[in-house]
Amino acid sequence: MSYGEGQCRLEVRQLPEGTKLDRASAYGRIAFAYPDDKLSDLQSKIKAAKLPIMKELVTLDTPGKASVQVVILQDPDDHEICFVGDKGFRELSKVDPKADELIRKEIEQDNSSTWFKDGKKKV
Repeated sequence: MSYGEGQCRLEVRQLPEGTKLDRASAYGRIAFAYPDDKLSDLQSKIKAAKLPIMKELVTLDTPGKASVQVVILQDPDDHEICFVGDKGFRELSKVDPKADELIRKEIEQDNSSTWFKDGKKKV
């Protein structure tokens, strides 16, 4: 499935019957930007089809950043399928030009390098 040239593609596969999904240490979650004004209609259609909704339409506040509206569905393998209002999603997805500088500063301040000096491989 794709929305056109230059857009991401999504391939959905059905596991063979009786096969349990092995996520190992991962968790099943995917999010899609969706038109803000259509989230309520999407939720209504899912309810009408009697499909599971993990979280009904709600606005999630992000302190100091954009708030986002979300509807979170659940597929048969317990994956979360999150539909996020496009406007807030795009605001929160912007590249922060200072991100590299900020993360390096935090790493220097947290003294994590001392943890690895003794030959430890993991936190």
